[in-house]
Amino acid sequence: MTINDAITRIDALKPNSYTSAEKVAWLSELDHMVRDLIIDVHEDAPEEPFTGYVLAGDTPAQDATLATDLIVDEPFDEIYLSWLESKIDYYNRETVSYNNTITRFNDTFSAYSNWYNRNHMPLGRRIVYY
Repeated sequence: MTINDAITRIDALKPNSYTSAEKVAWLSELDHMVRDLIIDVHEDAPEEPFTGYVLAGDTPAQDATLATDLIVDEPFDEIYLSWLESKIDYYNRETVSYNNTITRFNDTFSAYSNWYNRNHMPLGRRIVYY
């Protein structure tokens, strides 16, 4: 899923007044968490640091950032929609909706984390016996 896909889908599912730049910042926040908490603690983690996403063009339609692929792939890419939806609910002060969407996000985040942990060797130190 690309940044543009996530923004387009959330805007269709949950109409809102937040800008594309705000949604890109939220997606960047989530991918920072995914890299810091899940991916970077495994042996096959990318060497280059994650620098985040920033809209650079005059308008969102002109920005190449929107074509960037997000980190989490299918079947766990719904994490982005539940994250954006929870952010919208949070900032709209819709407490009941927020509780539902953040719970759905946490379930998806945990499922992705568990899958990643099962399929990638964690970083560790060598055990030295004396």
